[in-house]
Amino acid sequence: MNSKTDHRRESAIAPPSFRNENAQPSGLIARWKQMWQFLTDYLFKGDELQVWQKCDRHGNTWWEAYDPVSGRSLSYATEQEVRMWLEQVRYRQHFD
Repeated sequence: MNSKTDHRRESAIAPPSFRNENAQPSGLIARWKQMWQFLTDYLFKGDELQVWQKCDRHGNTWWEAYDPVSGRSLSYATEQEVRMWLEQVRYRQHFD
């Protein structure tokens, strides 16, 4: 065997460091991860207020919030609107 043949054979197999580790999971795996996240959220977050920020593909951001105790939610809100909504939730819980 000559060295050129050996070199080509070795370069055809990429070492693990060159594999695409950021590849998207298959649809089934992604669905299982989503279901697992829902289950853990349901079991462990209980009645905590939830607030998160979203961003669309154009870079527009907004806030969403959810109160599992009352079932009320807020969508497409500014940070100030979320702060006011949280104060109202806290006020209602204090006097209910």
